[in-house]
Amino acid sequence: MWYLVNKLMTAARGGTREVLEQAVDVNALRILGQEIYQSEALLREAKNHLAKVMAEKLQAQRQLEILKGKISQKEQVIRDHLQAQRESEALALAQTLAALEAQAQQRQTQVDQLQQYEERLLQQVKDAAQQLDHYRSSLSMAKATQHAQAVTQKLHGTTQLQTDQFGAMQETLERIERKQQLEADRLSAQQTIHHYLHDEPTIVQQRQQQALLILERLKAA
Repeated sequence: MWYLVNKLMTAARGGTREVLEQAVDVNALRILGQEIYQSEALLREAKNHLAKVMAEKLQAQRQLEILKGKISQKEQVIRDHLQAQRESEALALAQTLAALEAQAQQRQTQVDQLQQYEERLLQQVKDAAQQLDHYRSSLSMAKATQHAQAVTQKLHGTTQLQTDQFGAMQETLERIERKQQLEADRLSAQQTIHHYLHDEPTIVQQRQQQALLILERLKAA
């Protein structure tokens, strides 16, 4: 019993899948267009994120340059103290310089990390943009192909309609011609009967008589 129930459930799922696949096929162009639109939105978000990363890197680089400037100034002051043999002052400044160099090292590490992250994002954004261009072109081609197929199908239907219409017109014309020929034959028969009843030569007989006269004339010449 459960075996049959499972089979029916499988068949139902299969039917649902087929219906869904048909719905997807019918709306494939619309679905692809929406997917491209969603991807474009994601690409815009990625570009905005990339811009923020680049801005953070520039800010970190400026801060690093400021620190490097302070370090250079402290180093020069320390040299001056050492030349003047003021070692205690030089030592105090050296401690401050050590703190500045540690900050500069941290800032340099931050700049390097941001630079690497920026390069990865740039490549990802570039690849995504190229893929989107490909799918945009493919969508345009698919729409053009669908339009061409629809026009071709419409023209085929119109041609078939014209063929059927012309066939009907030809049949009507042939019926008219048959009716007219029948009427002409009827009139000719009536004339033949009239001539016969009044002992008048028929058209055929008249032609035969005319032909005999022509032969007699030619013989006499």
